[in-house]
Amino acid sequence: MLPLFIKFNVFNLLFLQILIAISGNYGIFNLNSMVISLIFLDDSIFPSTISSVINYIITNNDQTIGGIMYEATFASIALGIVAITLILSFIPLTQLTRGMVGFSNKLVVPYMYVSKFGLLNYYGLFASMTTSRKEILFQGSTDGQEWHQYEFNWKPGDLDVQPRFIIGHLPRLEWRLWFCQFESFGTTGAWFDSFCDKLLRNEPSVVGMLRKNPFAQGTRPKYLRCLIASYKFSEKNPYRAVLRPREYSKKETQELCQQVDAQGQATIPSDKKYEEGKWWRKGKSFLYYPILSLKDGELVYRVQRLE
Repeated sequence: MLPLFIKFNVFNLLFLQILIAISGNYGIFNLNSMVISLIFLDDSIFPSTISSVINYIITNNDQTIGGIMYEATFASIALGIVAITLILSFIPLTQLTRGMVGFSNKLVVPYMYVSKFGLLNYYGLFASMTTSRKEILFQGSTDGQEWHQYEFNWKPGDLDVQPRFIIGHLPRLEWRLWFCQFESFGTTGAWFDSFCDKLLRNEPSVVGMLRKNPFAQGTRPKYLRCLIASYKFSEKNPYRAVLRPREYSKKETQELCQQVDAQGQATIPSDKKYEEGKWWRKGKSFLYYPILSLKDGELVYRVQRLE
């Protein structure tokens, strides 16, 4: 009864992950969940497995001794991996305690050796899902007056470009830029300044990761600015017909109507503040970062108004 219950749950989880993967872009998370769930299935359901090959090599026609060796070998390997993982994972796990739990200095050297591979990290899902999406927009200029926008492969920008579907890969640059909406100047980290520096230099290895480089002809931008704006799906997108438009409840309507203008008429927020495209609707843009430029080969912030 228990094996049947396990199979039922595993296949349900696989089915759920497939549905989630179809409905949205979650990079490698769905694949990770599917691979982990497969370890609960018995090897007998597969026509040919690695374990059967190893079992044949180890047994060497002696089922009794070979079976013991087989079990002992896999048990030792498994226990060794678990022990090493638990020991080296202790350092990143202590970050969750905010300094209340310390760790031995003897663990630092081996941890620093393996940490560069990104194999051992504390991991946690989002406590809550965001209900809005704000994008960081990068624009370059040669005179400080006319600005041209860089376009990315895996994040919104151009309002008329259809969002792309991706699975099995997590675009590192776009992924990190998504988190920038929760940060501000001085908290984004050195990588953000480095990225801006490379854009100002028109570095081929960096601009090559973008879908559109407005300075691809060789002229480098003199100034770079970073804006932040909210993005939503446009009312004009082809799939809008299958989506149910939002209906305000009576309570929400009353709250909206509490704002009264000078003539005593109710003022309800309008979407006219948005810039509408074929696929995206963009809200008002705000300066996210000081305007950047290069001076004597170094990245500098320009807080004054450009002339």
